[in-house]
Amino acid sequence: MIAKFARRLIENTVRTNFSFVLANALENFQVIGFNSILLHRSDDLVLRLYVCEPGKSNLDKSLDQDDNTLLIHNHRFYFQCQTLFGWMANLTYSESQERTEAGRWFKYGYKSAITSNDGMMRLSLEDSVNLSLDSVEYIEEGDSYELQPEQLHKILVPSDRLVVMLFWEHAKVQIDQKLYSRCVMPLCSPTRDTNLQFAEPELRRVLSVVTAALKERE
Repeated sequence: MIAKFARRLIENTVRTNFSFVLANALENFQVIGFNSILLHRSDDLVLRLYVCEPGKSNLDKSLDQDDNTLLIHNHRFYFQCQTLFGWMANLTYSESQERTEAGRWFKYGYKSAITSNDGMMRLSLEDSVNLSLDSVEYIEEGDSYELQPEQLHKILVPSDRLVVMLFWEHAKVQIDQKLYSRCVMPLCSPTRDTNLQFAEPELRRVLSVVTAALKERE
């Protein structure tokens, strides 16, 4: 049921509003191999597809919490994320006054390269803090998870298979965005190889891969 709904949603959106999809589809969204395809945007709801193809993602489950590929962060909105194909893991963290197994991290306030006017991610170093790993949740095909704006998290995605997620982003709230890194980061950095707009042939290829995979699950 979920696979058929998602496939029809994608196909109907592409058929009726492909120019919008193309203008808002990004390869390597924040991280290499993590692709974002926007299906809908309004004041109250943003709906995205996240797609990781085999052999292209830097979010492999074998990467441990010391890795700096995807930084621990929060969001400015409440969201739900459903795995349509494959599986992924959601790891949640919290700051701790005590020494922890996860250890000490540099804490930054940040503005995403996506929302800045010049395509630069801007950071302001605030402190170094201990983080505690609170939970690891494996989101199997058909399952979902949700997160509040104040919660800290990162995700892991296997690199040996296709993973497709449907991401429901609700209205933004007034909250400081935080990012935590193992190493000291430049306070202003360009996107370089991330957040690249899809070329039309590549986007159509990825969408074809996704819809074919979902059809297998119907």
